[in-house]
Amino acid sequence: MSMFPDLVSRGISTYPKLNLNYWAIHKNASSTLKVHFTMLENNLGMFDVNVYDRLDPKAKLRMENRYSDDVGMNYINVFEALSNGRVNFMVTRNPYTRAMSTYKMFYKDNWWKTKAIWRKWFGDNLTLVEFYNIVYLEELWDNYDPVFSPQSHFLATSKENYKIVGLEDMIKNWPLDCSAPRIKVNYTSWNQKEMDEHFTKEAYNIINGIYYEDFDIFNYEMIR
Repeated sequence: MSMFPDLVSRGISTYPKLNLNYWAIHKNASSTLKVHFTMLENNLGMFDVNVYDRLDPKAKLRMENRYSDDVGMNYINVFEALSNGRVNFMVTRNPYTRAMSTYKMFYKDNWWKTKAIWRKWFGDNLTLVEFYNIVYLEELWDNYDPVFSPQSHFLATSKENYKIVGLEDMIKNWPLDCSAPRIKVNYTSWNQKEMDEHFTKEAYNIINGIYYEDFDIFNYEMIR
């Protein structure tokens, strides 16, 4: 069992008509997938990024709030998810691109300004190495906030009890009976130019140290 039951309990939503429990991992397209599954559950079509991208930011937020909260979203705890007989589904992501996504969110979306504690730790214009040095030294990855938590901490039992697919190949290897969401491949692919810009040897070492279990459990290749 996971040592972090509160963490995994926060992100499990269930969809009876789809025979599905979705175990959301932050920064792994979890908002998109929750919207998608809720739309399918309620016969509202499916998530289509071509439609979504044409919306203005406020309309996007209204859409996410509507389909994530108001229309049939049912959150359940770990015990219910492991005992209700539905498929337990989880999407993983390469730890390096997930780390990059979190780093970009803090600065592109100005998350570092949204809480006093973030402002205390992060400030503006930190490099990726400086950013994850703080994450490591302050042990923010250790159940402080789900965006920093190792993906392995979202497991509540052996991974063999889940249907798991990597975000990078999610559409090509979609493992569920229901339809896959329509998303752009480049949303989830490795951006080599971006990685070259931010990932030094020191950066790889820091990410390897924080997320070493994810590389091992979910079979991602570690760069040394």
